[in-house]
Amino acid sequence: YPKIKIVSIPECVTTISSFCFYHFKNITKVDFTKSSNLYEIKQNSFSETLIKSINIPSQVTIIGKSAFLNCKKLKTIIFNEGSRLIKIDNYVFSGTSIEIINIPSTVKKIGECAFLNCKKLETIDFNEDSELDEIDKNAFSGTSIKIISIPSTVKKIGECAFLNCKKLETIDFNKDSELNEIDKNAFSGT
Repeated sequence: YPKIKIVSIPECVTTISSFCFYHFKNITKVDFTKSSNLYEIKQNSFSETLIKSINIPSQVTIIGKSAFLNCKKLKTIIFNEGSRLIKIDNYVFSGTSIEIINIPSTVKKIGECAFLNCKKLETIDFNEDSELDEIDKNAFSGTSIKIISIPSTVKKIGECAFLNCKKLETIDFNKDSELNEIDKNAFSGT
């Protein structure tokens, strides 16, 4: 394996391509400049690394499939202030050790299995001005969340979205909810 431990991404980089640092077992830290121009983190770009925390630059609009899949040491994910993130794609943070996630208000879709089996994930926070439209299937399956407040803008909760969230005690829907579909087994095994 490459011996790279720390990656410092310069502000001129706009895209991190698919599989760029995939399976680099020694990477523990990725730094972005405060004036980062990064707008896309593509598929599997950091999956299976030993990253412990990540600050997602505010310009990033899409985090591609499995970008941080099975980063088992990844505990902290911070979306920088003014985040423009629109989509958290399929399997992006699946198999990580995150405990808390604050979803930026600009996110419109949380993809299939995005947080699947994040067994230490206890808190999911959505901002009051959330634009979230869809929580896709298995998005939060196998997490340890206790309370979930579904943003009023959500129109669909996918199949098995919260499957086997065994610690889930409270599901809160706003009275002005736009929800029109809760797919099969969305809350099974809770």
